[in-house]
Amino acid sequence: MHKGINGFTIVELLIVIVVIAILAAISVVSYSGIQARARDASTDQAISSMKKTLEIYKADNEMYPQACGSNNSGCSVTGVYNNFLVPTYAASAPTDAGLYQYVRNGNDSYGVYLLYNAKASCKTGVNVVSGWWGSGVPIC
Repeated sequence: MHKGINGFTIVELLIVIVVIAILAAISVVSYSGIQARARDASTDQAISSMKKTLEIYKADNEMYPQACGSNNSGCSVTGVYNNFLVPTYAASAPTDAGLYQYVRNGNDSYGVYLLYNAKASCKTGVNVVSGWWGSGVPIC
């Protein structure tokens, strides 16, 4: 009588390894997408807070902050916060404020250029001029 040997063949082991690799690849791609969407949600929340803070500043000073001279061109939001809004209007600048650009044109208009991870970049603000950051950048 021939005694059978218990165990797995090399083909069975390779199939299991391939299946595990495919599942791992799917979960890594899914996880990175979730992180990008979470960063974008954080950006949306920071911009909402920033807009409210800028409106309070305007109500008190009758104009939006001048970060880089009379008509700003691509100033960092961090500079706007550190020079005008902290500590009177905000406790601190958003942690990723360096990613945003601020433009002010006159007393009654400003724009913020947003860099997103999972969606397209856009611009937002009050009376945003189409030429700020190029005409191809959509308004959020």
